[in-house]
Amino acid sequence: MELEPTSRERNLTRLTQLYLDTKLFPWSPEIQGYEIQKGESMSGRGGFGECYKGTFLKNQEVAMKCLQVRLKPGSNTNTSLEERFEREVYVWRKLQHLNILPLIGTCTLDSVTYMVSPWMTNGNAFDYVRNNPGADRPLLLAQAADGLRFLHDFKPTIVHGDIRGPNVLISASGEARIADFGLSHVTEEAGRFSYSASWKLAGHWAWMAPELLGEDPPPRSTETDVFSFGRMIVELTTGEQPFFYLPNAASVLLAVITGKTPKKPEPGSVAYELGNDIWALAEECYHMEPKSRPQMSTVASRIWAIRSSRRTASVTR
Repeated sequence: MELEPTSRERNLTRLTQLYLDTKLFPWSPEIQGYEIQKGESMSGRGGFGECYKGTFLKNQEVAMKCLQVRLKPGSNTNTSLEERFEREVYVWRKLQHLNILPLIGTCTLDSVTYMVSPWMTNGNAFDYVRNNPGADRPLLLAQAADGLRFLHDFKPTIVHGDIRGPNVLISASGEARIADFGLSHVTEEAGRFSYSASWKLAGHWAWMAPELLGEDPPPRSTETDVFSFGRMIVELTTGEQPFFYLPNAASVLLAVITGKTPKKPEPGSVAYELGNDIWALAEECYHMEPKSRPQMSTVASRIWAIRSSRRTASVTR
């Protein structure tokens, strides 16, 4: 039965207050068109999707992400995009953790389906540390490590697949939240979806483990996530992408395949002042041998310990 406009407005107001009071989102992922408004201009674009800013229940700012739909005639891209969307929603809606960006739900407007999540005012972690030199970088890394540890400890294990600064968002209160599950998969349920060659090779070379860049790469794993996290330590402590000093993408690819590591920070830089412990941990994370990389539980514990020791040292000076 269709509600009268006044009844609908009254119910939307009640829903808004309910979500604000409980901080919980709908159990059903489907959001009705009248519950959400999409902004006209695109707020961002990634390798596979576009993001718009919207308003949920006339009150909450949200991000609305859709997968790119500009298809070539006769291509089968539409099917692979639908599978990718289904896979991302399937993984994402399982997750509830302080350091994981929550999925509010999905909605379809003008035949385009969007994933809806809370709007993160402070943007992504890479831009955040570049724009805020005094940011507590060990804290952001520790929070992101907790989020990734949660994924790896989840039953069954979830592999993120694309850990790097732009995929960690910063909330209004300054908390790091892992986002963008487009390359994620549930290890014990990999047969539920088909994985194209482009999906297997997708990613950003400077953050990718070398075993993923061979002729017959294995599936992404917790070990490849740890490798990427090590590169993100470099990224967020230096405020630069790994291998930013190399001239082109081909030289970055060669560096990764041959086991080259990012240059250590120069004396006087913010990263240098963070000390050797954090850099040593990064190097352990991006060890060439997958089985030699630490587990995320170890990584998270060590980053928290590093931050604690630095705070203690600063107080006693």
